[in-house]
Amino acid sequence: MSPPFPAPLRTPLLALSALGLALALTHTALSQVTPERPTEPPRQQPAEPAEACLAACGSTPCEWPEFHGFSPDSHRLGFSLLKCPGPDSTQKPRRFFHLRSVQGKLGRLGLTPLPIKGVQFFRYFLREGFSITRLAPSDAQPLSWSATLPNGPRLSIELKTEKSMVLEVSGWRGQELLFRSKTDLADIYFGMSVGAFVAPDGRRVFLVVNLNAQYKWDAWTAAFSLSP
Repeated sequence: MSPPFPAPLRTPLLALSALGLALALTHTALSQVTPERPTEPPRQQPAEPAEACLAACGSTPCEWPEFHGFSPDSHRLGFSLLKCPGPDSTQKPRRFFHLRSVQGKLGRLGLTPLPIKGVQFFRYFLREGFSITRLAPSDAQPLSWSATLPNGPRLSIELKTEKSMVLEVSGWRGQELLFRSKTDLADIYFGMSVGAFVAPDGRRVFLVVNLNAQYKWDAWTAAFSLSP
């Protein structure tokens, strides 16, 4: 089976001054429109890292996050990060699990690591009633993504070129800006794929963003609240 992503380019990356034209001409939207509906947590253990890497990104080195749900009170979340070094690397593919406590009222939220020693993660998520609700985008482009939460606020994500590349996340209620959060990126990216997951309280959202540098895929994750 051919990998779902384009093979990495062997030509050098473009200078920032020419980046806008390349972005406009060479890429198609990567995000998939998924109906907004609750889904059950995973019922089976994931594939072994090597098999999962091949399915996720083929022969391209990548970081691949997977969301495993919010707790019923919306105060905890779980996700994993698959690290795939590529077929020429001496390192082996690995998967790292993360359990976080969520704090904050509006904008980007704090995520505090919770003890994970001895935890069987999938059993824990099932036992604790973690659930997954994917937010369907209203617009998904290579460099921008937006969606409206069930209670009204709109979430917007953009890849922008300023002094460096920036990932900007903003929240809106109508024309009112609720918050704006920017993250400077260390590489040049030509597109992104976004997954957004709403907590049971309807206010908190966990973002899983795959960033396409063409020769690799990087991962970015964060949690936000669109209501105080």
